[in-house]
Amino acid sequence: MSQPTFTLACSDDTAVQFLTYSQTCNLPYRQALGKILSRQTSQQQLATITAILMTVPQLDDALAEITTIAYGHVMENELWQLAFQSPAAFNTHIHFEERVEPLLRRHESNTRKKNNLRRDIEARWEAGLDSIIPSSILPPNLGQHLLYDLKRLAGICPDPQIAREHIKLAIEQRLDEDDGTRRTKRKCLTRADLKAAAISYQQRLMSPSAHARGIQLRHETG
Repeated sequence: MSQPTFTLACSDDTAVQFLTYSQTCNLPYRQALGKILSRQTSQQQLATITAILMTVPQLDDALAEITTIAYGHVMENELWQLAFQSPAAFNTHIHFEERVEPLLRRHESNTRKKNNLRRDIEARWEAGLDSIIPSSILPPNLGQHLLYDLKRLAGICPDPQIAREHIKLAIEQRLDEDDGTRRTKRKCLTRADLKAAAISYQQRLMSPSAHARGIQLRHETG
């Protein structure tokens, strides 16, 4: 029986795709990665590994959030009563202090960081994030790392309307370059899109016409 192939998708779920591939093929992680890389050129190998390394932290954050939601549901609805005499007994069963509590604390810390990042972005662009980035391309779970990249773009491009144009262009280019081997075309904003948008904006600033306008402006104000 042939094993499924893993095709690089430089998106926010590359690490998840790798885990799925490894589990589906029932392979150790090292062997799974070796099989993936053996079919790629050196340049493709670097792209694959970079995509995995960039998305592992987001997987870690997602695990903390999922754990917080799941644990909160059990406690809020007192589902522990169905099999345990007390919340403490349930906590002992799930190894709360060793496994769950650190993830709850991490999620609390991540939430504070995300709120601060969002405030910084909205302050720089002087508008709410929802009014700047169309809801059709905002990911359902807006991660800390995506917000960090948005903040970086806001620092480079002070005009939110221009930033939005470059973001849309980056997404369109990524979808156009899709070779059809990916499971789905992710229309939601990714970190790769934000990096491409930042590069596109910087190239626009460095274009000959923009450079000439800058020289003229310095002449007039000098």
